[in-house]
Amino acid sequence: MALAFDLRRPIEKLDTKNIQSKAMRCIAVGSIFSSFTFILALVIGVL
Repeated sequence: MALAFDLRRPIEKLDTKNIQSKAMRCIAVGSIFSSFTFILALVIGVL
């Protein structure tokens, strides 16, 4: 049981790290996209 727990721990750590990095990437892409659309809307509004 202890051995199974020890084997499972690094896999869980790796998975959570991967999920966090994916979430951060999604947030970064979303913020860049929203800021780009906001600037585009401002430019269209000015023109």
